[in-house]
Amino acid sequence: MNKFITIVLVIFLAACASSKNQNYVEHVKRTSEVTPGSILLVKMTPDQKVDFYGEVDLDDVNADHGSMMYVANTPGVFAASVLAHAVIAGSANDNQKAKAQEEANKVLLPYADTIDSLTEASLIQGALDSREFSTYEFSPWSESSQSGWSVVVKPVFLLSQDQRTMTLKNAVTLIANDNEKTPAYQNLIEVVSIPGDVEGVLAQEEIPFVAGELISISLAILEEELQGKHVDKTKQKTLSYQQGGKKKFERGVILSEQCDRVTFRSLRGWVKSVPGGTGECEVQARTDAAAVQI
Repeated sequence: MNKFITIVLVIFLAACASSKNQNYVEHVKRTSEVTPGSILLVKMTPDQKVDFYGEVDLDDVNADHGSMMYVANTPGVFAASVLAHAVIAGSANDNQKAKAQEEANKVLLPYADTIDSLTEASLIQGALDSREFSTYEFSPWSESSQSGWSVVVKPVFLLSQDQRTMTLKNAVTLIANDNEKTPAYQNLIEVVSIPGDVEGVLAQEEIPFVAGELISISLAILEEELQGKHVDKTKQKTLSYQQGGKKKFERGVILSEQCDRVTFRSLRGWVKSVPGGTGECEVQARTDAAAVQI
């Protein structure tokens, strides 16, 4: 099996290298029903360092990041790792883009020690421990685990140049354990943090907390996706939101709206959760407090 995966990966990467357009994870809609109460085993590599990058606006460097799609029949066991790398790396031959990324990465220097201390497993485990999931049981994968489903996640983090916003791009793949070659669901779930103090930047000690919270939100979104909770929502609209100190506009379908956050499906099928919402968080907090007292 390992030999097969290695051969396919070599062929796959060779095919990718032949194209100068490498930019996104293809959304694979859920192909099987995941019954409520199912155990979803989350695969983690214990000592894998976390991928952090400085955020760079590719439009500013005139880089070609066109229409190459990573197809659904990538062997699911390692698809998420390859796909998430493609989200950031783009064309290996694009020197202009590489130089822009190198420059953008300088924003990480004040946080280097903290970032170096983080592992994917610690962040993912923290996210699993911090959230109660309503429909499925997300548990760490182990050799002795018994379940028909596994989830491969590959988180990649971007820090904005104003050091106030962190963005998670989480490539997620659901695998039926009796069919590891074809994902039962695959997508890119992007979560943008909500800036705190208008004048403040993220402190060193905030990096693990914010990163873990973004992973937790992305897993909650994954749970809703696997339930098919929003399949009937198709009305598109133009959305605006703040990211990295810039106002961005994007066309999409709103899936849910909270007091401080909007979650929508982009035209590519990705799910994005961004700052926004009704702006009535204080009212909601008072309502929730009153409900607890009752």
